[in-house]
Amino acid sequence: MNTSYTLRKSKRVRRMRLDATADFAEKIAEDAEKMLRLWIKKRILKKIEQFKNSLYVPVRAVSTKEYQDHKPQALQLAHERVQHFNEIYGFSFNRISIRNQKTRWGSCSSKKNINLNYKILFLPKAMQDYIIVHELCHLKEMNHSHRFWNLVQQALPDCLETRKMLRSYRL
Repeated sequence: MNTSYTLRKSKRVRRMRLDATADFAEKIAEDAEKMLRLWIKKRILKKIEQFKNSLYVPVRAVSTKEYQDHKPQALQLAHERVQHFNEIYGFSFNRISIRNQKTRWGSCSSKKNINLNYKILFLPKAMQDYIIVHELCHLKEMNHSHRFWNLVQQALPDCLETRKMLRSYRL
């Protein structure tokens, strides 16, 4: 019995679909399983390679106590650096908050509140400054337009290089 068949892959389809007669079903299922295993292995190896040189800050989950212990120091750093860089910009803002965010280094709200991740303490000074200036500039430009990046570059001419380095640090 000839068990040849053709597998087609469509970029538009997100799920696998199998149409086969009973004779071919077992052979196709075995081949599909092999292909799926290879695909999964390839994806995992690609992710490992991608993050092989990444730096974790910090590596493990953080307890509430540890966050609370570092929060005052992070707030002091934030106030000092915002004050320093705001001498260049002269922007007004409401408050600076330190948070234990899982996916962001910082944010700026439309209410002119600056929020920073307490883990900023564990970054090199250039990256701390980049994050603070980035959020400070969002007080004027709530986007990532050319005007925004020009504002950031007023204080940090090498901001794009620092931004690239920061991407290797994962929360």
